[in-house]
Amino acid sequence: MGVLRYHNEEFEMDDRVLAHVQVILSAKMRRGESFFLSWESPPKAGGIHMVWMHEAVPVHIQFSAARTPTINREWINLLMKDATTGTVHLGEEPQMLKAVNE
Repeated sequence: MGVLRYHNEEFEMDDRVLAHVQVILSAKMRRGESFFLSWESPPKAGGIHMVWMHEAVPVHIQFSAARTPTINREWINLLMKDATTGTVHLGEEPQMLKAVNE
């Protein structure tokens, strides 16, 4: 499990998810586009998280592995499509798309 650090908070996430978050963040921030990043965790761990991502707030992504996972371009396209609504929801990577990239 890696860690997303944002505005003095830490969120544990799977390295594979974090790698995709990094791509989305860099694309959106480069364009000056803020957005909500949302994901679900078990109710006892906080339920649904929604974080307003803005370019003025430092982001630190720490991967647990020495190598970042392969990027699934189709998943990136789906997440970027979500981003046009103002919210990127980090659900499970579609299995069909995931199997192609592993």
